[in-house]
Amino acid sequence: MDVAAMAERLREEERVISSRIERVSGEARDAGDDGVRDSGDAAVLSENTDDRLRGTEMDRGVLSQIRAALARIDAGTYGACVIDGEPIEEARLEAVPWTPYCLEHQEMQERATTL
Repeated sequence: MDVAAMAERLREEERVISSRIERVSGEARDAGDDGVRDSGDAAVLSENTDDRLRGTEMDRGVLSQIRAALARIDAGTYGACVIDGEPIEEARLEAVPWTPYCLEHQEMQERATTL
């Protein structure tokens, strides 16, 4: 696995998500009631803003994971499962480069949160 290429990919994803968060947050602040004609329009505007902000919260979670992956690269532990230190499958890292878990431990984490 080319860790330098993965680091660049993560940094690019970090830039994209950070920009999107800033843009959406700015749009939400500026969404005011300009042009709102009635309470129905206001409700739709509010719902649209809420949807965008929910997406931003998900982006913030991914951004946090990306930054943690970059820290693992700096520490020399990238590509190792944070649970047992065993290698994370390369195909998994290609699909989700910020993942801290091998597939087995990811599934365990998901089962634990659904109980």
